[in-house]
Amino acid sequence: MARKPRIEFAGPVYHVLSRGDHGENIYQDDEDRKGFLRCLGEVCEQTGWKIHAFILQLLQEVYK
Repeated sequence: MARKPRIEFAGPVYHVLSRGDHGENIYQDDEDRKGFLRCLGEVCEQTGWKIHAFILQLLQEVYK
């Protein structure tokens, strides 16, 4: 079931995150990461969004 739409208003700060299904990485290689950053930059220019910090983190397997 989808969540309800986010209520938007002027001036808030949002914490946004993306995760892959079942703990999988969402970027396969550097080209994927560069493409994501390019797209994010374009969206920020079009919408006026400001990004204060970000990280492109690879998931690492935990070995026991």
